[in-house]
Amino acid sequence: MELRFATPQELRPDLGRLIGRLEGLQGTPPFGEVLLSAMARSDGPGVGVAGEREGVLVAYGFTVPNPDRRTWTLEVGAASEDYGRFLCLALDLLAARGVGEVVLWVHSACVEPPPSLVNPERLLHRMAADLPVALDQAAPDGVLLRGFDPEHDRGALIELNNLAFAGHPEQGGWTSRDLEQRMALPWFDPSGIRTAWVADRMVAFNWTKLHPEATSQGDKVGEIYAIAVSPAVQGRGLGRAVALEGLRYLAGHRGATRAMLYVDSSNEPAIQLYRTLGFVTEHTDRAYRWTAAS
Repeated sequence: MELRFATPQELRPDLGRLIGRLEGLQGTPPFGEVLLSAMARSDGPGVGVAGEREGVLVAYGFTVPNPDRRTWTLEVGAASEDYGRFLCLALDLLAARGVGEVVLWVHSACVEPPPSLVNPERLLHRMAADLPVALDQAAPDGVLLRGFDPEHDRGALIELNNLAFAGHPEQGGWTSRDLEQRMALPWFDPSGIRTAWVADRMVAFNWTKLHPEATSQGDKVGEIYAIAVSPAVQGRGLGRAVALEGLRYLAGHRGATRAMLYVDSSNEPAIQLYRTLGFVTEHTDRAYRWTAAS
């Protein structure tokens, strides 16, 4: 297999065919939404590595810097028999390019990174529930629930996000550019960000999205994309209140019949909350860490 640096734009339409073939073989797309969005940008900071045999694309890896600007997120699309060797060679290329630390996300159970190359780090559960949820909870006294005003609420959302996700490798440390990139996604709906306010201070939000295509069972799927509660008001039931507010919005205003979300396996309080709302785990993604020094 021959490797070279290549942008997603250089590889169209071969890259699309590779992703579709791997999804069919492995049961899930090799790249998540965040990296797919980064791959669609021709001016972004991402770095792509192509693996080819006799000029035919057989593997691809793409990595982008995390908000901390130190660690990179990497995902790889390759058949199970090629995955380990391609990953090893791709990491060598990336190290030569100056990438020193990588978090590798694996979405399919069909592939396994070489244990001598990377260290297991995190598990991310995908949980799902039917909508509408037959539960209700009013906001605590003094809390106003409403949508998101893109013109006036940006600073408040970034501040709250960075408080709630301090130290988080992907969600923490947002800048205006990080928010703008997500607001530019085709599914962005400002009313789908359900915000909670005490006076003029945003204290919680539930950022929801609607998936564009129905499932094979005909379900329209809504997602809790990110949910945050200010540490200063935790313990007042705001997490549950904004979770239900978002689920009501998805079902009542967007017509969603099923909801899903991702939650870290170490976040037991959040997992317990989602279980009380009817969510069950249906898939688990795995994260591994690699450093050039090792």
